[in-house]
Amino acid sequence: MKESQSNFIETAYVGIDVHKRSWKVCLLGNFGFMKQFSCKPDVPTLVKSLQKLLPNFYFQCAYEAGFSGFCLHHDLNQIDGFNCIVVNPADIPTSDKERTQKRIKEMLEKLLNNSKPMELKVFTSLKNQTKH
Repeated sequence: MKESQSNFIETAYVGIDVHKRSWKVCLLGNFGFMKQFSCKPDVPTLVKSLQKLLPNFYFQCAYEAGFSGFCLHHDLNQIDGFNCIVVNPADIPTSDKERTQKRIKEMLEKLLNNSKPMELKVFTSLKNQTKH
C-alpha cells in the first residue's frame, strides 16, 4: 500500500525524457533545488538515484507519451513515495532547436505552477504489461 504524501518532507518534481538507451532526468522543487542527470533506462536505477539525492521526499514524476508505452507509469505508481503521470507531447511547447532538458524543465514548471499539462488517461491491459 502506498504511503500518503504527508509522510514525506516535501515534494520534488521529476521530468523524464524516455529513450531506449538512457533516460534524461530533470529534478525540480519549490525548495530551489534543480538537478539534471542521465540514468540507465530502468525503474530501480531511477528510484535509487532519486532517493539518494533527496531521501524522504515525495516524487511527482511526468513523462511524455511515446514509443515506450505506459510501463514506466505503472511501475512508478506502485512504489511508495512516487506518483507518475503521462502527458500529451502536444501540450509541451517545442521547436526543432530546443534542447530536451529545456522541454522537460518547462513541463515541470507547469506542474509546479499547478497548471500541469493535460494528463493522459492510462488504462491497464495485459498487452501493456508485457512491454517490459
